[in-house]
Amino acid sequence: MYISALDRSWEKTPFPIQGFYVRDRSELKQLKIHCQYVYIDIVKGIAPSDQSLLNAKKNQDLPDVYRGKLSLIYVDDTVYKTIESLPKEIGVAQQAYDALMSETNTVMAQITQKTTVILKPFIHAVYDMIDSITRNPDAFMWLIRVRKTDEKEPYYYLLRSAAWATVFARHLGLSKGNLRILALSVMLKDIGRLTLPKILLSSKAGDPSNSGVGQIIVEQTITSLKKLSEVHPKVIKTISMMFERLNGSGYPKQLQGDDIPFLSKVAGVATFYDEVTYLKGELCSIPSSQSVSQLYAARGMQFQDDLVVEFIKAFGLYPTGTLVKLSTKEIAIVTEQNYIRRLKPRVMVVVDKSGHALDQFEYIDLMIGDTRNIVPPTPSRIRRAEAQIPSRVDLIEDVQPYDYPIKVTKIRLEHIAVQQATHV
Repeated sequence: MYISALDRSWEKTPFPIQGFYVRDRSELKQLKIHCQYVYIDIVKGIAPSDQSLLNAKKNQDLPDVYRGKLSLIYVDDTVYKTIESLPKEIGVAQQAYDALMSETNTVMAQITQKTTVILKPFIHAVYDMIDSITRNPDAFMWLIRVRKTDEKEPYYYLLRSAAWATVFARHLGLSKGNLRILALSVMLKDIGRLTLPKILLSSKAGDPSNSGVGQIIVEQTITSLKKLSEVHPKVIKTISMMFERLNGSGYPKQLQGDDIPFLSKVAGVATFYDEVTYLKGELCSIPSSQSVSQLYAARGMQFQDDLVVEFIKAFGLYPTGTLVKLSTKEIAIVTEQNYIRRLKPRVMVVVDKSGHALDQFEYIDLMIGDTRNIVPPTPSRIRRAEAQIPSRVDLIEDVQPYDYPIKVTKIRLEHIAVQQATHV
């Protein structure tokens, strides 16, 4: 059964997403504790009159659910704080992004051409990305998510996956050393592809379910990395097990539970999220709420339950760069997260309520409300009775970019320009 809406605000419940599947009686009990009634989507799930729901099995009876004991996830939210403003960080993040893209292309070309691989500049570029994300995650995530339409980089997906993983690890409070191991692991996870015959890679190598080809890629990646003295052994170890899954359905060794190292678990969640989000192509992602639902459905089976929940907490339902519809019927893009109230981010309005693209983009902090129509006070209008209150604006849902007349490159560049001008 698919729960599409509650009788109260999602923020007042422990449920981490707006829309999820109920798979067993324990989840029904949780719903009863927090809600008097809910709305279900009978297209996405079964109707409540179905006998299969009435005879719902307990969680442990499901064949794909991992039944063993697991170490609890400890989150330390005191390790990292946002220490730079978005206007100040965006320029530095842009430099880090450009450098990492360039160094990634260089290293991949060296591997493909079987020339001497020089990793040091690449490693430093990864570290610069990590430093930017730890100072202010929104800056680098904006560059990753709002991509220029003329940018045709074949290894862009690696930067994107590494960014998801780094922001997630930052949320968990992992050490800077572990952030570096994790990011390097994700960035280097596919170099085995470069040494394999194209005919092999054409057989749906990008399909996560094709574990046969995936296992060959992992083995070839490990072989290649062991030849490079600059690669830390922990990076090799993390890559070797990041495609394992909690219930033993992964590869290459079908490891289960805590036999999978923690960093490999973290990398697995981040890369899975990226794969399902961008399954249709680099410039055609599915709405983030749908990819979150797919990740949430995999909890307890492919991924550790509390690790999935923490990933969702790290990004919210609408990560930075998500195109959303507002209660004003306008279309906006999330520019900055509110880490206390996830459904109240700062957004940039790009399409008006009539469906026309705006020439001049407008910003709204949903926590404060819409201040665009508020007239600045003058000496004759300072009286208390004339005080103006920002109108409330809510975030309704995420939407597909191709459904609206927006120019992604213009949005990306103008936001960067506005932030840099604000910093100056």
